[in-house]
Amino acid sequence: MLLIVCGTVAHTAHAASLGFSLSKSLFDAEILPGTTYQDEIVVSNTSREIALPLHLQLSVWNLADGSEEDIEFIAAEDAVNPLKWFSLVTAGGQTMQDAATLKPLAAGHDFIVSPGEEEALRFRVRPPVDVAAGTYLVSMRFQTAVPDYYYESAAGPRFAPEVVALFFLRVPFFSLDGQQTEYAAEIVDIGLRDRLGSREGIIPVAKADILDDAAKVIAAKIRNTGAFYFKADGRLRIESWNGRLVKDIPLPGKYMLPGRVRTLEIPLSSQSQGGFFNTVGRYIADNAYLGRYTATLILNYPAGQDAGAGFAAGSFAQKSVQFWIFPWRFLLIIAALVALLTIFFKHFGRRLILALKVIFIPRKRRFAGEKGKGLE
Repeated sequence: MLLIVCGTVAHTAHAASLGFSLSKSLFDAEILPGTTYQDEIVVSNTSREIALPLHLQLSVWNLADGSEEDIEFIAAEDAVNPLKWFSLVTAGGQTMQDAATLKPLAAGHDFIVSPGEEEALRFRVRPPVDVAAGTYLVSMRFQTAVPDYYYESAAGPRFAPEVVALFFLRVPFFSLDGQQTEYAAEIVDIGLRDRLGSREGIIPVAKADILDDAAKVIAAKIRNTGAFYFKADGRLRIESWNGRLVKDIPLPGKYMLPGRVRTLEIPLSSQSQGGFFNTVGRYIADNAYLGRYTATLILNYPAGQDAGAGFAAGSFAQKSVQFWIFPWRFLLIIAALVALLTIFFKHFGRRLILALKVIFIPRKRRFAGEKGKGLE
């Protein structure tokens, strides 16, 4: 999930801090051309002393070039500008079927939230009938519009809070066969996180990585080659050399945007609840792997789609990587413990056995003797 929360107030305003929060930071909707989507967002003023003036501004956004996490606000052509689809419900419109008085939001909206109060903003999104199918990304930016006299001091920097809610809007194809959304993606690379991409070159060094420790994280770079965004879903399966399933881990649900590459990182280490014995058990479980293993990432189709030819049912992209594990450090520790125990029992084993006889055997004989006297 992508979320921006920018800044906090460095200076106090009338001896009180400024701040606000949103009830929702992400909206994910599929809207047919010519239909309406309605929702609301609640803005809460966390200050109980100062009324907070806010400015709502819509912007088109996308991932910045060369980045997998940072977003940038971009300009859109009028013909494909989704900002014109947004309207604020100022009266009526309790449901989508109700008549409502609407105010276009493309130019922004100013409002004031009373101290300690909430302001519910109900809005509608209506793409035109002739809009092109695809992905549309919109941000709803809430910025404080605080005048200078709110601040106690005119000197020093001022950082006003800004909170952004992100919209993922999907306009599907619509034909005689019904609503259609075609997804496509490819797994660009998969491997151990620290070595991802290290095998690239004119002459590959090896087909598989060799580890002297437990594999901790598998990373996969996925490119969305379709026109629609989707949320990553699927599994990472780890199998041993003989086909035995070792791990089956669900993929993290990252958003995959059209034309962009994003990296999924899947941790392999087991989780423990803390404590000495749990930590030791987790260490042994994570290091008790030896030999060749195959990691296969299976990327599933979003709901309602069919699997592609040659792939497992319910999947539309998959790729595998092999790696060898030879945990020599762990094996060295085990060998050292075995050697120490062998030396201990070789030198002190007889004394230990005699001590155990002194502790346990006389006690049994005494009990037996007391029982014999009682019978006489």
